[in-house]
Amino acid sequence: MDPLTHGLLGAVAAKAVLGRRLGHAGWMIGAAAGMLPDVDFFIRSEADPLLNFELHRQFTHSLVAIPVGGALAALPWLTFRKFRIEWRSVLAASIVGYATHGVLDACTTYGTHLAWPFSPERASWNLMTTIGPLFTLFLLLGLVFAALRRTRAPAIAALAPCRRR
Repeated sequence: MDPLTHGLLGAVAAKAVLGRRLGHAGWMIGAAAGMLPDVDFFIRSEADPLLNFELHRQFTHSLVAIPVGGALAALPWLTFRKFRIEWRSVLAASIVGYATHGVLDACTTYGTHLAWPFSPERASWNLMTTIGPLFTLFLLLGLVFAALRRTRAPAIAALAPCRRR
């Protein structure tokens, strides 16, 4: 999935969970954390050209990595005094944003290693393409309306396509 959609889903999910807590910073933290798991894309090796292919969407995308990755994503925000006071909310926004990444990648045909290190199998539910412009637009509109109205209702509505029927 593209980084924009990952960031938007992290932002919308953080806004839906936190509401007005942290103000606009809440969804920004969720957006940054939602994109962080793809840092594994930069793992390269001259000796093993397939290393990136093997490790992308693996350990950083697993369910086990969510608390650690979420905490790491929160650290830059916690350098600011105003966010240290609300550290629980910052950590919550970060963990929620980070958690959306692996699940969204599992919805694509490529899938991801959600159960790493317990299983080598990729979770691939084949629910959407790797670039879903309508899904991205829906998330963007939900985030914009939630931010402008300072309420979480539009963010919750934007997550409706994620619900299972």
